Parts: sequence; C-alpha cells; structure tokens
Amino acid sequence: MARNTVAGAVGLRAVYVGVRADDGTFSIPATVTPGDAYYGIKAHKSKALTITLPDPQSIPLSGDDSVWATFLEAPTDSPSGELRTQVLDTSLTAMLSAVLEVSSGYRTEVALATDKQGSESPLIIWGVRQAKSGNPEESTFGSDLWESIFILNAYASAKPGGYEESQPGEMAWNIVSNKSTLDLLGKTLTAVTNGCTEACMQVFHTTYKPFYEVFEGDGALSTFTLTQGANVIHDNSNSPITCTIDGTERAVTVDASGVMTVSGAVPADSAKIAVFYEYND
Repeated sequence: MARNTVAGAVGLRAVYVGVRADDGTFSIPATVTPGDAYYGIKAHKSKALTITLPDPQSIPLSGDDSVWATFLEAPTDSPSGELRTQVLDTSLTAMLSAVLEVSSGYRTEVALATDKQGSESPLIIWGVRQAKSGNPEESTFGSDLWESIFILNAYASAKPGGYEESQPGEMAWNIVSNKSTLDLLGKTLTAVTNGCTEACMQVFHTTYKPFYEVFEGDGALSTFTLTQGANVIHDNSNSPITCTIDGTERAVTVDASGVMTVSGAVPADSAKIAVFYEYND
C-alpha cells in the first residue's frame, strides 16, 4: 500500500475558486500579465465546502411475491452542495454570479438575483483540510497529512444570509457539479491511468499543503515563479511537482526560491501552464 492512502481529516483550512476554461484548468483573466501566476480567488473565512453525491438508483426485479435481483444503477441527479463563508466578498460573489464588481474609491458593490441566473460561468472549486495518517501498519501512523478536494466542473448560485439581531452574517452559494473528461491540470481522464473517463471531483492526500495555479506563456518565457516561493517542496520525489502545458505533462525543475524552469521547448504564446505542487510554511 502506498503511503498517504489512508487519512482521517477534519475542518476546512482554505477554499479557492476560479472560472473553468474549456481546457479544464483555471481561466486566466485578461488583466493578468503572461508569466504571472494565477490561482483564482481565495474564499476568505470559509466555513464549509460540502458536496453530496446523490443516491444511486436501486431497481429491483421481482416476481412470485419476491425480489430475486436488484440493479444498482447510476443516479439520475448530479452531486450538489454548498460553499459558505463568514464574510461577503464582492469580488468572489461577482465571479461566481457572472456579474461585475463595481467600485469607486473604497466603495464596492455587486448585484445579486440578476438576469444572469442560469448563465453563470463554470467553475473549479477546491478546498483543503488537515489530516492524520490513519494506517496503523505504517511507521507514519498519526503523522500530519493534508486532504484536498477539487470540484472540476461546478456551477454556483448565490444564497446570501439574512440580517438578524445578534447573528453573524454569512454568505453561501449552492453548488452543483457536472462531470469533466479532464483533470485539474487539463489532462484527459483515461481508463488506463484513472480507471474512468469522466469525473466530477478529484481527492488528493499529500504530505504537505497542496497548491494549484496556472500561467500563460508568451512564447519567450521558460521560467515561472511559483506563488509559494521558497516554501515549495522542490527536491522531494515523494512530493512531486506536476506541470502540464496545454494538457500535456512536461518535466520541470524548481530551485530553492520557487522559480520553475520548464524543460524542452519554450511554451508557446498563449499556452496554458498548469501546476500542482506541495509547500510547507
């Protein structure tokens, strides 16, 4: 059994959200300079990220006053859940609701319950929580791990909390998850590698905190500075840095300061570089 397969997790440490591009990774806003990292928007003061898988269809075959066989078929609904925060972030709300954040000076505003309902952008939503190694047969039993979940193709609908005496304000979004043929790095899911060709979610166990971000190439850059900088686990094969360019995995090296160098050809202009790695702060 590989290490980190068994983990007991608790809480919710962080949630990040980004618009999903057709290539299965974060869509990079036009305001982001090519070569700069983009990791979506952090859902500050996140309270909950829940996702519930619907029950499968249980279809019995019966006759002569008894059930003699039962089929367990795929459900007729999609996974659904909720993202809930203790704050209302107008930037995050605008992204999830497919509207614009309006600002003037220090004032910001965002519209809710608009004519864009039903036309929201697809999203990637991912959350991470602390865990402990749960396999007593391993020498690492009880050691710290991290568990993360990536909802690969989600839609969200705003559900603001009420204004009540002596009650803290909350902001919530209903989430529904559709299937994706691509993983978080834009790689095609295959029966050989993944055991499936479509998925709504991916779950990871890592030794250190995980992080996910994307870059856009400009046809000249071959080095990219990772957001977690010197905290990146850059020299441990058990915590690999996985990088794809337009969905194809590419070997990289990362130095002690967190600068990633892509091997081989320089990423083309407008190429999408997606990276999943671990860090320790």
